[in-house]
Amino acid sequence: MLDEINLRLNKHQRLVTCVSEVIYPENYKTKEKFFEKVRSVWAETYKTLNKNEGITEVGGVLPGVDKEKCCDEPVLPEHAAWSWGVILVVLAIILSLYVVCYKQGIVQLPY
Repeated sequence: MLDEINLRLNKHQRLVTCVSEVIYPENYKTKEKFFEKVRSVWAETYKTLNKNEGITEVGGVLPGVDKEKCCDEPVLPEHAAWSWGVILVVLAIILSLYVVCYKQGIVQLPY
């Protein structure tokens, strides 16, 4: 865990987070009712977090996330080709700039 105030990296720290049930806005007739529900659930979740009671350890994805859609996507061949093409173009530009600078005497070989 990064302590940004004191610029320290704390290892092996326990990080406690709480996630409430999923609240869907379409289940409420008005936005005021929805906001009221969010406020009450948030307050209850905040109390649970501070009490450190009723908290269970959960591995995996957060509630409300579709586990079927939560996976690594394969790199498509055309995307890989574009990536390698961009890398080669950047390297060619760097090499050509070095050669031009070397011929003009701006840069010398390091030996």
